[in-house]
Amino acid sequence: MTPPLWTPRPGLSVPTGPSRRAILQSAGLATAALSTSALLAACGGDGPSGGSGKNKTLDFWQFYAPAPTGEVQGTSTKTQADWFTKTTQEWNKNNQTQVSLTYVPTSSYLAGDKLATQFASGKGPDIFLISSALFLEYYNAGVMLDLTPYLSDEAKADFESGGVMGTRKEDGKIYGLPLESEPLLMYYSQDAFEKAGLSEGDVPQTWDQLLNVADKLTGSGRYGLLWETTPGALQNFEWEPLMWQGGGDAVSPDGKAVFDSPGTIQALKLWQDSINRKVSPRTVKNGNSGDVLGNLASGYVAMQQMVSAIISILNENAPDFKYGTFKLPIPSGGQYKTTSGGWAAVVNKKGKDPETAAKFVTWAFASTDQEGVTRMADWATVAKKGDLSPRTSVNEFARTRGYFDDPNLKYVLDEVIGDGSGVRGEPRYPGPVFKAVSDAIQGSMLNGTPPAEAAGAANSTIDNFLKGYRGGAIL
Repeated sequence: MTPPLWTPRPGLSVPTGPSRRAILQSAGLATAALSTSALLAACGGDGPSGGSGKNKTLDFWQFYAPAPTGEVQGTSTKTQADWFTKTTQEWNKNNQTQVSLTYVPTSSYLAGDKLATQFASGKGPDIFLISSALFLEYYNAGVMLDLTPYLSDEAKADFESGGVMGTRKEDGKIYGLPLESEPLLMYYSQDAFEKAGLSEGDVPQTWDQLLNVADKLTGSGRYGLLWETTPGALQNFEWEPLMWQGGGDAVSPDGKAVFDSPGTIQALKLWQDSINRKVSPRTVKNGNSGDVLGNLASGYVAMQQMVSAIISILNENAPDFKYGTFKLPIPSGGQYKTTSGGWAAVVNKKGKDPETAAKFVTWAFASTDQEGVTRMADWATVAKKGDLSPRTSVNEFARTRGYFDDPNLKYVLDEVIGDGSGVRGEPRYPGPVFKAVSDAIQGSMLNGTPPAEAAGAANSTIDNFLKGYRGGAIL
């Protein structure tokens, strides 16, 4: 499996490309490059094509189809490209206004800044995909169309169980339709457990148990527990649920900096303790923990975090590797929390025909008839192979087709997600908040900074940023 490439730009670390199965990018782990002011400047006129109009071809920018001949780049595989092509063709057969797919490799789409620069030049696409991390940049710039009027009450309710719709809303209005939900959970090697004299009954449920089990699993060239050590979106994504479990956060609901809370400090200390006790490595194989074949399946580590799409990677690429899954353990007195990422389709409200574009995305990704449910089940279970849907009806239909007969996938749906109360969507932190969190993790984990000191420094940075921030709620 090819690891993602990580290239930091000044002040912010972001991923430039995905793993083989798009572990980072499909989880929505990316950050836009251009400033909100630049986007705002570009969105003050009549739009890329001088306002709305009928019978025009709508451009849909994404990184799935049509992939270059003889080469599958970015997050795309053939099954994913085929799904996007088929879905668009079905729409075009029955509608006068056509939709054209524009394939942009992720290295250009995000880290290459092509999407943001197109908007800044007044040529943004009619329809495009964004992650939670990109939401505020485009919302604050007034780019995205409110899709709420185009959704039935049934469709709105259908999206509420996956934990990823909340970060696509503002003031109760829906601006993006999530395509998938990829919650974070723990994976472990069953052989490593057996060799250490451990059984399924020893699977940790608390942080203390996690460290104790990791101690027993460490030795003979193997570490007991892996955390992401490379600074960037994936590391923040993996660490943040541990902060939430103890009641910590970066920004309070009323917009105040609260990063120096006890919950945040104990989450920083957990990762630091893991390194100090030498049950966790200071480096990960091939540059990121998304490479589960190089880290977990190879025997380098016995336990690690990762999103649910890892299940299909292990099943397809390491069929002889015996593994199990479990929910993220919680601290003493804490509450179970995990996070989930995924891409969402949005509409450019200054595009050629925003109304038809909205009808297309709600038809493609939110239809509640059987055809629409089947279409999105095919996306999660065939095209993506390992994802869950953010829609209840789609997951239930996938269950009837045997998708959740895989015990690990069933565990993710029934236990990791459950009723959804413990799942929080990937945070939509502005760049300075993201960077402050990242610096605190790195400082305490690998540089020996006392967790309280790291949290306090980050909190001051966040507080200073928030004093001048004007925009959508930071969730």
